[in-house]
Amino acid sequence: MRIHRTMSLLALALSGACGTADAQQGYGYPQQSGPAAPSTIPGRGDSEARVPVVDPAPVAIPKPRKPKPQPSPWGGTTPNNPATPPVASQPPAGSKPPLASKPPLASKPPAGQGGTGGPVVVVTPGQNTPPPSQPQAGANDRMTAAYRGLGSSSAIVRNGGAAANQGGSATGPVAIAAPSLVCAKNGNTPKVTAVRPANDTALQSGQSFIVQGLCFGGGAGTVRVTLPTQYGRIQAMDAKVLDWEDGKILAQLPDGIAKATPGAASVEVVSAAGTRGAGKDVTFEPRWELVVLPGEGRIVDCANAPKSALGNNTMESCVMGSERKQSPGFLMQGNKRGGFGAEGGVNPAATFGALFYTPEDIDKGQANLGKVSFEIALPVFAKLQGCEAASETFETVPGIRDATASVAMAGNIATLNYRLNGTGYPGWLVVSAHCKAWVPAGMVAK
Repeated sequence: MRIHRTMSLLALALSGACGTADAQQGYGYPQQSGPAAPSTIPGRGDSEARVPVVDPAPVAIPKPRKPKPQPSPWGGTTPNNPATPPVASQPPAGSKPPLASKPPLASKPPAGQGGTGGPVVVVTPGQNTPPPSQPQAGANDRMTAAYRGLGSSSAIVRNGGAAANQGGSATGPVAIAAPSLVCAKNGNTPKVTAVRPANDTALQSGQSFIVQGLCFGGGAGTVRVTLPTQYGRIQAMDAKVLDWEDGKILAQLPDGIAKATPGAASVEVVSAAGTRGAGKDVTFEPRWELVVLPGEGRIVDCANAPKSALGNNTMESCVMGSERKQSPGFLMQGNKRGGFGAEGGVNPAATFGALFYTPEDIDKGQANLGKVSFEIALPVFAKLQGCEAASETFETVPGIRDATASVAMAGNIATLNYRLNGTGYPGWLVVSAHCKAWVPAGMVAK
């Protein structure tokens, strides 16, 4: 028993020594004692054993790895082939953005004009309509004043995005370059950005206009205008240069432009060095003239030989240009009673005409009524105003005409209504109709 007790005490001592050594290692062992543990024996206080305080195990931190190369949104890859987004530079000090010119408004055609094949407004004979718009007085002076007020042409140009002066919004960073750099990059090719007519709506004969853009050059070159015609945009002419700067030009169209139609003209700039840029479309409105239309078209209805209530025939002969239709056996008597004198004829300058007579006398109280019709060929963009009939007949009773005539219009169809009154003599009437229309200057020979 003594030996066993001795060995037990030895084991306890060895155990305490090992615990002291382990406590110095730090991990998993108490660094300091906590409060005493309560005794498990009733009636005794706290035991001598102390509650150990153990440090928590350290958190494992993964070893960092080298990231894989990723594509760059600005081109290349990162980090092997890095690329950085462009940085927008600031505009030069003192520079001003270009003024946003007002785009030309669409030209309004004359009332009733709908282009080739469109509807035509017809005015009955005797009525008047205001002429189509003509060049405004003093417009050139106002244009010169506007040109002087445009300011410097040293505007900045934004590449790769919408320009601020054009009302656009850039979707990303944009680079801003000086005009000289932009012009050198594109070979000093002139670029027209806006054309401003004197009346703010359309170019007109004899009127001035402003051309705005880039790379025009310091020396005066040429402003070429190609006008629309009935055969296409083929009529080219050089405008008179009134003033020339690198970014704006004041020019004037020649006066008396003929055979040009309403439509889109093209304005282009040729520099003094000979470089030529693309044209800029702008509305053109010609000068308008009121002219008598020539005898062009066709005879729609004639030579019906209508009869009066008593069976009197009316012989008809219709003329339009070189076309002629007449009743079989037509033989017009002279312009004097009894058949003497010159035979009645249609005026050669008339648009159309007709001759009427009756082989027999028309009894008093009776009348021969009839009508003939014509289709008028209208020039391109012409606006028909109406037709007036000039007639020649006898006066059996002085002051009272034996026959009358009038013209009714329906589109470009003219119907000539006539009446041969009963006088106890044969009926006799010659009618020459003159039709007038507003047409672009030079379209119809006067």
